[in-house]
Amino acid sequence: MSVFSHQKKVKRRRWPAAAGMLLVLVLGLILWIGWDAGAGSHAAAVAGQLESPETRPPASAASKSAPAEAVLLRLAASDEEDPAPAPEGTPERLPPYPAGSVDYVPSARPDGWTVAPKADLCFWGMDLIDAGAKIHRCRFRTGGGQLLPDYDWGLPVPESEAVEQDYFSDAVFIGNSLAQGFMLYAGLKTADQYAVQSITVNNIGSEKVIRDDNGGFISILDAMARKQYGKVFVMLGINELSWAGKDTFYTKYAELIDLLRELEPGAEIFLQSMTPVTAKESETSTVFTNDRIHEYNEVIRQLAEDKEAHYLYVFDALADDTGCLPAGSSSDGIHPYSNYYPQWLTYLQTHTVTEVKR
Repeated sequence: MSVFSHQKKVKRRRWPAAAGMLLVLVLGLILWIGWDAGAGSHAAAVAGQLESPETRPPASAASKSAPAEAVLLRLAASDEEDPAPAPEGTPERLPPYPAGSVDYVPSARPDGWTVAPKADLCFWGMDLIDAGAKIHRCRFRTGGGQLLPDYDWGLPVPESEAVEQDYFSDAVFIGNSLAQGFMLYAGLKTADQYAVQSITVNNIGSEKVIRDDNGGFISILDAMARKQYGKVFVMLGINELSWAGKDTFYTKYAELIDLLRELEPGAEIFLQSMTPVTAKESETSTVFTNDRIHEYNEVIRQLAEDKEAHYLYVFDALADDTGCLPAGSSSDGIHPYSNYYPQWLTYLQTHTVTEVKR
């Protein structure tokens, strides 16, 4: 047999092996496609949960240039620097997000995971790794469900989409004559109120000004303690301008917040700023001036930060372009006429927040 004939026979014998290798490659490709489709459907299910109306972050123009894929970040059980490993079966990749649904700016880490800055990728109630490899949790959302990644204690509650009055169905309003006027004339029908003139941080728990079921009188704190609320709105400060220094005001108000937490352990506390007085009152009074009101409002803001309460800057709801209660809007320069209180309610309806609980 010639060498040429032998080589032809060898080549003919190699064809079955080559065909086998090709078959293996084809089968592997089919299996890979099937696995990828399964992982994609699982990821789509997860994405569907994250993309629900309640949990989806707000849209913005920046998301139109987002990458085609987003990476699901690992969940964490605490605020530690180093996150725990992802649960077994957690998909690493999610399918593309619809344009305008979310902002994210992924960046690669040495360990192969992709992360995003907390302000750009933030899901309600989840702990995520930000660009600095730290854990971040979206802690707050509006009453309408919009995430507030940049909000924190001590900052004025930002403006958001208006809520209906049922948002206040688990709320109680307590405080002085301004709070009393609000509940009488603002048009809010869904909340409870215990507010009386001359109430201060010093006497709100001792003055018996609320009629009880037996015909007697009890304090505001005793009255509200009969029911558990989800929100407590406090309006105090105007009466304290005539007697309390700022340090005393801070101390007594802090004590009141502690009492409210004992009485209403499940409630979020909203500290409302003081409202403005008219320019005439501010210029002629040595007590009720807008400058002093600003100073005391800063104390209230600091209390909100220190005591982890929400700060509502309702001063803006009634102030005109000069920062005063409009001329002709009040008989005494302090308490607005009834037709001004609905503006206050509108402000509260468009400045809502709630803490996202674990």
